[in-house]
Amino acid sequence: MNDSDNYSPNLVAIEEWKLLSATIARLEDVEYKMRSWLLALITGLAVALYSENIDLPVVGFMIIGILLVIVFAWMDLIHRMPKRKAIERSKEVEESLRKGGPAYSGPLMCVKLTARRTGKREELKRMFWNTPYVQILILVILLGLVHLLAS
Repeated sequence: MNDSDNYSPNLVAIEEWKLLSATIARLEDVEYKMRSWLLALITGLAVALYSENIDLPVVGFMIIGILLVIVFAWMDLIHRMPKRKAIERSKEVEESLRKGGPAYSGPLMCVKLTARRTGKREELKRMFWNTPYVQILILVILLGLVHLLAS
């Protein structure tokens, strides 16, 4: 008996679905860790701004804070693209499993996750408004303005 006798499209589809779920979970974990690091760095900058022992100019705080938000938002975008592709492929696999027929086109994880995707502008707009980066950017500006007005 060889491996082709044990081949079942449903078993392969379920295995691909499990791998896709693990990939999505890992990428989400990376996103949350990046956001945590950004908040930690902004908090450290705010402590330095309001500290009496450290002389950090308001303009320097705002420039560094805004640059940090931009860099971390860009890194988030880079990690969201493969996650979005994995979610889309997972939907395809789930649909083929629900149908229960030979519609499974699998396994295509490598092909789907590495394919070039158009629509980065739409993804950027969606990411910018659906993530905390706008709020963090506003927080950086407000902290700088409050410190400037209090001085």
